[in-house]
Amino acid sequence: YIVTSSSSSPVAGATVTISAQLADANDNPVATSGQTVTWTKSDANGSFASATSTTNASGIATVVFTSHTVSGTATTVTATTSAISGTSASITTVAGTASKYIVTSSSSSPAAGGTVTISAQLADANNNPVSTSGQTVTWTKSDANGSFASATSTTNASGIATVVFTTHTVVATATTVTATTSAISGTSASITTVAGTASKYIVTSSSSSPAAGGTVTISAQLADANNNPVSTSGQTVTWTKSDANGSFATATSTTNASGIATVVFTSHTVSGTATTVTATTSAISGTSASITTVAGTASKYIVTSSSSSPVAGATVTISAQLADANDNPVATSGQTVTWT
Repeated sequence: YIVTSSSSSPVAGATVTISAQLADANDNPVATSGQTVTWTKSDANGSFASATSTTNASGIATVVFTSHTVSGTATTVTATTSAISGTSASITTVAGTASKYIVTSSSSSPAAGGTVTISAQLADANNNPVSTSGQTVTWTKSDANGSFASATSTTNASGIATVVFTTHTVVATATTVTATTSAISGTSASITTVAGTASKYIVTSSSSSPAAGGTVTISAQLADANNNPVSTSGQTVTWTKSDANGSFATATSTTNASGIATVVFTSHTVSGTATTVTATTSAISGTSASITTVAGTASKYIVTSSSSSPVAGATVTISAQLADANDNPVATSGQTVTWT
């Protein structure tokens, strides 16, 4: 059999007609009808419309063959009737007409605020690359987060356009990118930001205005340059303060699974005292806002006289200052004081 294909380079996934001409040893056509031809192929790629065909009055049998959906796949077809057979030349698939962009990111989980390279590959309906240069690609994104280095790019000789995308500075922000040229487009999978490398501590107090002499809990959250939490455990945090006022329950603490270290801080007993707390691990540190003490709950009067040694029979002024347990003045009006 002399076996030929209606195309030696069909579009991937398209059909061709395979013909098997019965012939003599010198390739002259032999017009014998009714011969059953069995079709086979050199590999698993592609499929026949039927497993067998029958020769017509010209000694020709035909079958429709659907090629593999992947471009660059080479297959040969063999026609067999008993001891008579013949094999076609290679039928090698090529990419079809461009119908989409396959859009990918150099990372699907970049550090928040970092950059990734977005690539848009021109492709046919079966995702085979189409090497067409000079196509202008317009970039858009699914939300307001992040930014492109340029609004458009041009496909290269491989049919690929690229752009640098700067991600949002907040972790867990998911964005998709779409590439468009006229009616052809494609959208990436979600690009979801993660925390970057730890570079600081964000230090907070359970109260910024505690009662003088009272306790607060100081928390130090390990964070990246954009203040996103970094969940690294086992970091030893050393606590220091801006002055001699107040005291820590311990000099050091260790970060938990969320990257947080805590310590109890007892504030100064004098109201109006402002202190900041710093958390440090090697070159990483962070300082709280001011923690300023206020008077506590009134618990006493501080009673004084304008003179402790007045002239006999003279008058003195007695003052009673409402105060907390640490003798800090408590400014509460309207209290009725009974003198004895």
